[in-house]
Amino acid sequence: MKERKISGIYYVLFTFLLIAMSFAISDSTIKTHNQESYLEITINHGDTLWEINNAFKEQHNLSFSDFVIWVETNNGVDSNQLKPGDTLFIPIKSIEDLDKLHTYASE
Repeated sequence: MKERKISGIYYVLFTFLLIAMSFAISDSTIKTHNQESYLEITINHGDTLWEINNAFKEQHNLSFSDFVIWVETNNGVDSNQLKPGDTLFIPIKSIEDLDKLHTYASE
């Protein structure tokens, strides 16, 4: 009886672990796919998210705090730890997407 209980517990734990791993893998795949449609920038010496937000504020409708939260969440970074050479995706449609939009609009 005790062996059945232990094997049942192992079965439940294994199933739970398998489901958790599936969610983790699908979440990272979704983020990678979504990032492809956003603009990727490289941080230069002295760059701050405040300056980056201001430079692109015409292309997004986020408040500064929402912009920072989006960047930190979608890049897995802390805005206080950015250094020159780091690359970030920002919530601006990529240049290729904008070019396609302009092409379709002009036809």
